[in-house]
Amino acid sequence: MIAGFLALAATPASAETFNFATGPNSGTTASSLNFTSGGHSVSLNGYTFANSLSPGALDGLNLYSTTFHSGATLSYSNRGVGICSSTETGGTTGNSAGCPEIDSADEQGRNRVNVNEALLLSFTGTPAVDLLSAVLNIVDDNDTLGIYGVSATGTLDFLGFTGTILNPTGGFTVTPIQTNTNAEYQLTFTPALGSFSAYLFTTMTNGTTPTTGDGYRLRSLTIAAVPEPATWALMLVGFGLVGFQMRRRRRVILAA
Repeated sequence: MIAGFLALAATPASAETFNFATGPNSGTTASSLNFTSGGHSVSLNGYTFANSLSPGALDGLNLYSTTFHSGATLSYSNRGVGICSSTETGGTTGNSAGCPEIDSADEQGRNRVNVNEALLLSFTGTPAVDLLSAVLNIVDDNDTLGIYGVSATGTLDFLGFTGTILNPTGGFTVTPIQTNTNAEYQLTFTPALGSFSAYLFTTMTNGTTPTTGDGYRLRSLTIAAVPEPATWALMLVGFGLVGFQMRRRRRVILAA
């Protein structure tokens, strides 16, 4: 029995990777997307909010308030998932203008309009997950990333970051996968981000005025399940039993 508890305590949460690059190269759109990996599922949905509100200032706001608008169309291809808001123009294949990206400003003929975009990822299969790493596509040297944890009631908790994706000031390391026109990078979060059952991916800006170069596509995401409270309780009981057994054995030896 004690050995079983020790095995449970020593076993790390298994990592699972969701690959969002499932669409055809020509580009496809959808109102929502669902993916499964191992024992977990994730639903992807698009949101927009006014660009008078900096993406970095969302901390503490509620996703289900009138500040945010759901229903933004998702664009997906073999380069990952982006958002196509109603005012955007451009193709859905993943080029760097308009529709394909999660942008800090909609682009309509390269003229900024009044919408920022955010991608909501809602996980099922466990009460909460940690984010270990992500792969972003179409990354330029001025592109930025912001991630929020979303509570059960919709409150946003800012998890980072400052700086650009390619030159972060902390929170993740960047490894290039390909550096051509459609540059792709793996981000490893240090430490892992968590523990939420939903996360909001958006961009960051230096102030309240978005730029036209803050977009990216989310190609994949690697998570780890957070142990449930009951599991932690079992582990604590196991450690207690181990300690009791060691003390008992020591008394036997001393008595002998």
